[in-house]
Amino acid sequence: MSSRKGYAGRSDFAVGKAGAHLLSHCLADELGPSGIRVNCVAPGWIASEVLDEWMRTRAAAEGVPFEEIRDRDVRAMALRRIATEEEVSRAIIFLASDQARAITGATIDVNSGRLFT
Repeated sequence: MSSRKGYAGRSDFAVGKAGAHLLSHCLADELGPSGIRVNCVAPGWIASEVLDEWMRTRAAAEGVPFEEIRDRDVRAMALRRIATEEEVSRAIIFLASDQARAITGATIDVNSGRLFT
C-alpha cells in the first residue's frame, strides 16, 4: 500500500515500492515482444506476529486494548479481514500461470480492500 499512498516519514520506503511498479511497466513493454510477462503483487497488511506486535504497540500508545486496535483496522477493510500469506501466494501463482497469459505490466493489490487503486 505504501507504493500507492505517501505517509510522512516513509518516503524512502514508498519510493522503493513505487519504483518496482514502474520498473514492471518498463520491463513488461521491453520484454513483451519476447513473450515474457512482468507483473507485480502489492500486498497490504498480512496476518502475522509482526503485524500483531505493531498493533500491540499502537494499542499501548493509545491506552486501549489490542482487540480495539485490530477491530478498528479490520473495519477499514472492505472484506473486514486481514489477508494471509497464502492469499498473497495465490495471487503470485495466478500471475505465473497460463490463466494470466494475457496479463503484463499489472499490479494486483492483495489487501482485503484496505486501499483501492
